[in-house]
Amino acid sequence: MNSKKVVGVNVKAITQKLASAIASLPSNKIAELNSNLSADVRAFLSHPLQKIDTLFGLRLTLKKKPSMAHSGWLHSRYLEACRKSKVDPATTVTLYSKDLFTEFEQFSVLDSEALFLGFNQNGAKMLEVILQAELHFDPNDFDIDGYAK
Repeated sequence: MNSKKVVGVNVKAITQKLASAIASLPSNKIAELNSNLSADVRAFLSHPLQKIDTLFGLRLTLKKKPSMAHSGWLHSRYLEACRKSKVDPATTVTLYSKDLFTEFEQFSVLDSEALFLGFNQNGAKMLEVILQAELHFDPNDFDIDGYAK
């Protein structure tokens, strides 16, 4: 046993590798990440994700100005697709924020670019849902308070 190893060793380094890999992707294209990243990250994932074999990335560049309505639109389309596909939204796609990959939540996309990480084929499908939601977002469909007109 390595007595120097503690919980969290290399998590920041692996997170940065993932974020850098996704940031280097073409904007608004879903791509499979290097298989070495899957192997490197597997040990640091929650139990339901330890069997991943493929990671996908999406560098989403918003076509319109970020807003609460915009973020809510993306998230609601994602949740709806997860429900229809009967996949867990908490273990299908994550979002890079504040140096961490965290659960994609209702108002978490408030910058002009977002880095998403998808797990296995379900993750790739849900990244496509998020991308399509972005491509079909129209701010004119919402009032000043962010409610659908």
